[in-house]
Amino acid sequence: MPRIETRRIVAPALAIRGRIAAYPDVVASIEMQPVDYRFVVQNVGNAAGTLYAALYLGGTKVGESVEYLGPGEARTTRMTVIIPRAGTYTLKLRVYAREGEWHDEADVRWEAMSVSSVVSVLAPPLLAVTLPMALLPRLISIFESVFAKA
Repeated sequence: MPRIETRRIVAPALAIRGRIAAYPDVVASIEMQPVDYRFVVQNVGNAAGTLYAALYLGGTKVGESVEYLGPGEARTTRMTVIIPRAGTYTLKLRVYAREGEWHDEADVRWEAMSVSSVVSVLAPPLLAVTLPMALLPRLISIFESVFAKA
């Protein structure tokens, strides 16, 4: 019987692996107002696939984004987030391919101000009663630019 030579070849398994970068890592907003938060998701694995990025406040998911990325591909993505109450929070931005298996995470410090405190800082009390809510997005952009310079 002829002898057959065999060799065992070990090849790396195909894997999707995420990396995340939060910027900015400090955010200012007004409670109950939607904010578009941008960040970078990268597939550092050797296979194409779907990566999920989620933002958590405490143990509660407050935003999620889904991206299909090729090996080595990175993409700036966004999610809309609403913080329900005024306060200072540390949120976790996490990326994963399967729920519960985090590949990477980043902390985001979020300063959410109350609507009444924003109006009282910008205007006398009588004007606070008559200020149209339509001006609120403009007030948010003013505060964001002030905090960005600080």
